[in-house]
Amino acid sequence: MNSGSGEAHVVEPNLISLLDLVMQLLMFFIMCVTFVTDQAAAEISLPDSQAAAPIEDKDTNVQIVNIRPFNTNDPALIAKYSGNPKYLEEMGKRFLPGQVYVIVSGQDPMSIGSFRNWLRDQHTRATMAMGLEKKAVDTTIIIRAHRDTDYKDVYSVLELCRNQGYNQLVVRVLKV
Repeated sequence: MNSGSGEAHVVEPNLISLLDLVMQLLMFFIMCVTFVTDQAAAEISLPDSQAAAPIEDKDTNVQIVNIRPFNTNDPALIAKYSGNPKYLEEMGKRFLPGQVYVIVSGQDPMSIGSFRNWLRDQHTRATMAMGLEKKAVDTTIIIRAHRDTDYKDVYSVLELCRNQGYNQLVVRVLKV
């Protein structure tokens, strides 16, 4: 039953499909991490608190709102827009030093007044899409305020969200 050639045949497995699967998984996780980090702005340094608690994963409809005062000399802001210095100049024309601006994923930084209009539009779209009454939106708004933000500005954003019909509000801080 010997073929007579006397050479041993070496069988090598085909790893191309396995490598393809690994690359697809890697790209999936990279995309997921990118989307999550886009919502939580890196230039927001949260204040410390001993009473901080983790967010519960039961909330599926979440909107993250980042708040911070504008400062043209802020190293985090300069680093973020280092590839586009004209955008930083444009922000300097839109916001006064110390003026609070709001960052929402997928939107340009906006003033409190622009945020009010944006929030009203989001609420209207949500109620129309679900066919609900005006005050029935179940979106949880997570407010991440930079540690240099005055409490009155955080309170005004909280009040603005409540007036627009959002009742599930969470303020994020770092646990010490």
